[in-house]
Amino acid sequence: MVTQDVIGNKQIPTADLESYYLDNSNRKVAGVPFLLYLYSIGKYYFNKPFIEQSYKKVLHSYDKRLAAAINQPKKYERLEKEKKKQVEYYERLLQQGNMFMQLGEEPRLYSPDKRKATENNILQYLNTQGFFNAKVTSRVKFKHRGAHVCYFIQESEPFILRSITLNTLDPAIKNILEPYAETSLLKRGQCYNQDLLEQERDRIYALLLNKGYWGFNKNYIWFNVDNTSQATAVSIETVIGLPSAENTHPAYQIAQIDFTIVDEARPKDDQENTVLHGITFKHIQNYFSPKVLISKISIKPGDIYSAQAVIELQKRLTSLGIFKTVQVTHVPIDQQSVITHIKTHVLEKFQLEHEIGTEIATNSFFPFYQSTLKIRNLFHQLDILSTSLQFGIKLDSGSTDESQFYNVNNFETNINWQIPQFFFPLPTKFKHQLAAYRPVTKINIGYKFINHPNYKSYSINQGLTFTTRFKYFVLDIAPLNIRFIDYKAKPDFKKELQHRKQQGDITYKKYDSLLDTNIIIKVTTRQKVNNFKKGVAPYSRFAVVLESGGTAQNIINLEKLLNYQFPCFKYLKGQLRYTQHIPLKRGSTFALQYITGILYPYSQLRIAPPDKYFFIGGTSSLRAWGSKTLGPGSSGPNAQKNKQYLDERSGELLIQLNVEFRQQLIGILEGAIF
Repeated sequence: MVTQDVIGNKQIPTADLESYYLDNSNRKVAGVPFLLYLYSIGKYYFNKPFIEQSYKKVLHSYDKRLAAAINQPKKYERLEKEKKKQVEYYERLLQQGNMFMQLGEEPRLYSPDKRKATENNILQYLNTQGFFNAKVTSRVKFKHRGAHVCYFIQESEPFILRSITLNTLDPAIKNILEPYAETSLLKRGQCYNQDLLEQERDRIYALLLNKGYWGFNKNYIWFNVDNTSQATAVSIETVIGLPSAENTHPAYQIAQIDFTIVDEARPKDDQENTVLHGITFKHIQNYFSPKVLISKISIKPGDIYSAQAVIELQKRLTSLGIFKTVQVTHVPIDQQSVITHIKTHVLEKFQLEHEIGTEIATNSFFPFYQSTLKIRNLFHQLDILSTSLQFGIKLDSGSTDESQFYNVNNFETNINWQIPQFFFPLPTKFKHQLAAYRPVTKINIGYKFINHPNYKSYSINQGLTFTTRFKYFVLDIAPLNIRFIDYKAKPDFKKELQHRKQQGDITYKKYDSLLDTNIIIKVTTRQKVNNFKKGVAPYSRFAVVLESGGTAQNIINLEKLLNYQFPCFKYLKGQLRYTQHIPLKRGSTFALQYITGILYPYSQLRIAPPDKYFFIGGTSSLRAWGSKTLGPGSSGPNAQKNKQYLDERSGELLIQLNVEFRQQLIGILEGAIF
């Protein structure tokens, strides 16, 4: 077995150097080479000669049986299939070993040649990071049938960027890139870094692609690096070369745009063309009007070619959920203009999806079935109508009677209509401006039944939501949500509610039939490092939800209009959620989640609907506790030993912090300490 360390590196992180080891060490779990031990156990009991002998006997047996069944085609075919499976089994067993050997990891053996090559790899990497005078040596120590290799790093002083210049004979490109020193990623005084040169090359390439230089080749960009003119200093010259047969690089303009819906079932000569705003739509009348689609096309004839604009176009069209593929190609007409072809395939109008699954945790088990029917482009407005049915039975830990578990049955059905625009009349120019933010209007109508240990509830809801996507966040505004909920308390819980009423505890009214109206605003951000090269990329997610319930009650007395049959609660609710995942090393991740929220009921009763309160415990919260069992009064004095209802601990203030360390064990199996 080989173990490896680096010593002496002060500025370069050890994790960056470990990827250059050629003598890979055996992986460890909590400091123990568990996979190596697993392999060793399998190797100890692996009898290769016996397996080879058994293999020969099996082949001989099948050959005899096949010869006997030569005149029986069905039996012969069956025996051939059986023989093939046996051959595959023994070949895999001989090549990969038994189950323990396959799950484990072979011992990594020490190699002097790999040790020297690793030295060279580390030295070359240090050079790319600006340590041109660095030195790398190593030493190996043998102990207990293992080899420990230690690499000694002498970084020396890093080389600093002394001057950065631009050299190009193309005047148009020179005007785009000037002032180069201010816009460049390379700055005077920085440490030399070869990765930064590649990033600067990508920046120039992307900039030129967005300025009309369709077909520009990245190979025309290179850097001349001089580290000999001055000690620990580097001069960098950025060069933009010219095509061999041309004096300048051509810049292109979009002269024409064709949008085609490809339909293999339709004759090729049966093309119905419509021209709108200079864009030619082909074979579109059977699907939708060009007026509906025009605001989703972010480019137009006369625009300078831009790769970013093409990407934005593909994002807009793909996000509609109508098109299976979106292909954008360009054909040059001359040295100044191109024709842009947009070819799409439309998804099936009807799509039926079935989902059967379960969520399993330490103290929770939730099997469910969901069926969803999607109808695309129902009203020829690029809309999607979906209807869904879901059945579920949740078995969770709790405190009913003397048992440790309770179950909740639920049935839910929803009708959702999604339209890729704001659902109210707007000027065409304004629609074009809003299209950049991919607006979506969602209208939802649903029914939900819950069979809870305390009650049965029946609810009807209606919702209207507007969604827009900005560069760094997504904004959801739900200006109109209405729910009617009817609670039917079960006998034991009904007695508890009567007891609360007698004691003057107003919370019993939470379980009356009620009408809930609310306005919700949600802002969600997510940041992810897309160019992360070592394992899983780190990401963070931040969400803020603001909710105002019963707002309409401040304007219109709904209780009076409904003859005071249903209470209408008024409340304000805010919630903040922050999640972050940080990869530590190969196979391990640090995860953090922080949630805080506050609920403020301000109606005369000073209460809110039951599901608007905060709860802790369960699969999506603190998993060591049962669902909704952690909180104020968890061991209250009024606890009944033989009660048949569930004590749910709710609160108006929530502060929750989860910290978790995850480690990959074997394959997809992952362990966690939280």
